[in-house]
Amino acid sequence: METEATRTIRSAGEPGDACAMVIFGASGDLTKRKLIPALYNLAKDNLLSRDFALIGFARPEMSHEEFRDKCTEELKQFATGQVDPDVWHWFVRRLYYLSGDFADPAAYQKLKTLLAEADKGAWHPGELLLLLGHSAGILFHLHSSGGRCRPYGRGQWPMATRHRGKAVRTRF
Repeated sequence: METEATRTIRSAGEPGDACAMVIFGASGDLTKRKLIPALYNLAKDNLLSRDFALIGFARPEMSHEEFRDKCTEELKQFATGQVDPDVWHWFVRRLYYLSGDFADPAAYQKLKTLLAEADKGAWHPGELLLLLGHSAGILFHLHSSGGRCRPYGRGQWPMATRHRGKAVRTRF
């Protein structure tokens, strides 16, 4: 009899489903030291969907190309092994960047617009994965500003955290 655990082990070598990942705080240390190298390794092992994209969201002003160049330089320093230029070329074309203040509701509208535009472009994400490479206060800003990021109209993703000792619940 097949269990959930055996299905997971058996399917560990298959690419993941199509998705867009948003990293909040993408210009920081966690992204350059851990996240980008780990995602590159998934791409190298053919475990990322062909319809994968990553949007970095942080305060510093940067274009998509500048973010790609920054990630390229940082991967040279923090890669866990030899970087395959063909795999990196495939991966880096799927990186996008959005500059904004986490406390500014307009920044989340820009994120929503970028996701909607990208959805019509070369990749078509099935799901949205939000990764907080920054303090949990981001969710407080989202909640208090009324920010609701539902770019595809496919439902809402509940999320809860604690901010200043209070439970904060918001929906994306």
